[in-house]
Amino acid sequence: MVGEYPIKYKNAKTILQQKPFNYNQCLNEGFKLTTNDWVCFANNDVQFLDGWASCVSHGYKSVSCLNPGWRFHEGMTGIKEGYRIGYELCGWCLIVHRGIIELIGGFPEDVRFWKSDDLYADVLKHYGIKHALISNCKVKHNPSTTLLRSKDLKELTSGQEKNYLKAKEKWT
Repeated sequence: MVGEYPIKYKNAKTILQQKPFNYNQCLNEGFKLTTNDWVCFANNDVQFLDGWASCVSHGYKSVSCLNPGWRFHEGMTGIKEGYRIGYELCGWCLIVHRGIIELIGGFPEDVRFWKSDDLYADVLKHYGIKHALISNCKVKHNPSTTLLRSKDLKELTSGQEKNYLKAKEKWT
């Protein structure tokens, strides 16, 4: 484990959720507090590396950054379009244009944690919105730092499969 979690950021506000945990619900609540054209939705266990925000200048409205050291990103260069979770679409850090979130009606809240990014990918595909990994923009993710401390570990992970399969029907 590197450092304390959640990582402290300058000029950032932490909003504690008062309800039972639902990842996409947290993203939607945070989105309501923003006004910028671009919004970064990130886990509390990521570190933003120099130049990460330039990912918005590549013409896509939904992007992820490369995670140095992540096995699925080894050897990746350039821009990779796609929706594969952990490859092109990295739920630990999504940078999305405000208009996309407004168009899709927010992140789907049908699952509590695992499969949240899968549902987002399904919604993007449904609307014909391209997503891309921008490999020269980097964000370091320290996987499952917070999750492993959860009392609901099984419910938040494999316990979401049934909810996901039901919710996926709406988008595919």
